[in-house]
Parts: sequence; C-alpha cells; structure tokens
Amino acid sequence: MRYFGLTPTLVIESTNANVPISKGIPAVTIGAGGKSNNEHSLGEWRLNNKGADGIKFALLILLAEAGVAK
Repeated sequence: MRYFGLTPTLVIESTNANVPISKGIPAVTIGAGGKSNNEHSLGEWRLNNKGADGIKFALLILLAEAGVAK
C-alpha cells in the first residue's frame, strides 16, 4: 500500500482468510478498494470507487514474492 502512497491499517473484519487461519494456514486479506459499512446486515452497502486497487495490491504482492524489484 505504501508503494501507492497509502497507509496500511489493521482492522477486525470477517473475511475468507478465517478459514485457512482456523486450519493453521497463514493467510492475509488484501483490501479491495472502495468503502463499505454494516457488513453482513440488511443495511450493508458498498461503494466500489477504487475497485482496481485490490488488483494492483495483489499483483504487487505477487511480484514482490517472486523477487522482482521496483
């Protein structure tokens, strides 16, 4: 995230990473961009105004893990 000029934050959320973590497999959740609130309720909403950010984060992580420098 810092590569894109953003500040990473830690939050408590329900994500699909809960499944591997519950089985002892390390996992992370990558923010997908956008804003949301009231998740898992009838009042849930999502604004996908930065949806491409999640794809950028995933590709950058993949390149970093592959050893590709800036």
